Amino acid sequence: MTAKTIAIAQQKGGAGKTTIAVQLAVAWARQGLKVAMLDVDPQGSLSAWYGMRKDAGVESSLAALDVQGWKLATEIDRLKSDYDLLVVDTPPHAETDPYSPAPWTCGPPSPPWKWPSARRARPCWC
Repeated sequence: MTAKTIAIAQQKGGAGKTTIAVQLAVAWARQGLKVAMLDVDPQGSLSAWYGMRKDAGVESSLAALDVQGWKLATEIDRLKSDYDLLVVDTPPHAETDPYSPAPWTCGPPSPPWKWPSARRARPCWC
């Protein structure tokens, strides 16, 4: 099994990236996929949500990991053989380029001339 990696990216804070990441991950887990969520955002909202869910005794095939941005590519390589999907919740700033390790990146629509270059991910507007 080689996981597909999907990054939820937007440079503006408070845009709903974590909510989208969690909702997509839960939906895919309910479809029977093994999903890991990577929380790159220093605010840690995704990890906090996952902790509360675990404390409440909710069982699922979801996993969540806190990852520092500079370790993202290494963590993706380490996890991709164990999961069907890796969902990356990115921070609201450009310290980490979410397009580099993720073949699919969900974000706000933009004009075609601002789409990622061929070396980057294909845009996917969720």
